Amino acid sequence: MFDSAEVWPNINEREERTLQQALVALVDRPQDEVIRRIAELETEHASRRGNPWRKLGLSPLATALEPLAQLAGLCKTVPGAPNPEAYAAVYADSGWRVDAAALPLWPHAGHRSSTVWC
Repeated sequence: MFDSAEVWPNINEREERTLQQALVALVDRPQDEVIRRIAELETEHASRRGNPWRKLGLSPLATALEPLAQLAGLCKTVPGAPNPEAYAAVYADSGWRVDAAALPLWPHAGHRSSTVWC
């Protein structure tokens, strides 16, 4: 209990750095590997979103991981269609969900610690 990220900010900081390194390691990796790893990271870090450090803005990557995992889950299948009209129909039916899942990530993209590809 007293050696967890919930009570010690330095443990939370270390876990944020570890998460950042894990996300950086996914750059240029195959899509299926990225999707699987993001799901694993979500499982590992989800509990930190209930810690006081999130409310203080000190867990931005753990916070962003939830919508990122939802987005990754939607990207398991790649949409395809034989022509633009059919593609538009696929997008109208279900493809829009990917864009909608990406929207909650935008506020996190500008945070200095969340920029993992620089």
